[in-house]
Amino acid sequence: CAPGKVSAGDAASSCSDCVAGRYQERKGQTACDRCSAGMYSAAVGATSSAVCSNCAKGKYAPSQGMDACVDCEAGKYQEDGGQSSCSLCGFGKYSTATRAKLESTCVACPIGRYTLNEGSS
Repeated sequence: CAPGKVSAGDAASSCSDCVAGRYQERKGQTACDRCSAGMYSAAVGATSSAVCSNCAKGKYAPSQGMDACVDCEAGKYQEDGGQSSCSLCGFGKYSTATRAKLESTCVACPIGRYTLNEGSS
């Protein structure tokens, strides 16, 4: 099989495109390589790791081979791109925003209220 495609085994006569989130740079392979955690690719039949892009700020890719990034949930933020997780709002702070890009999105609890955990929404 050509780069960007794989066969099901040595005796397989047909080739399949690498799915989104994966690529294959060499010919004659039986498995596609995965984009690293923190990266994604929507391309099908990719022939190079160059198709893998860093997730934007406020998003993350928790595992290898992702075809899209995930928004940081409420109570979390991510100030850097290309990450595999989001940071938690600290104790005494919360955020209702999703896809938060800055720690300043986490605000102090109002007087008389508190959070029991980090990452509160």
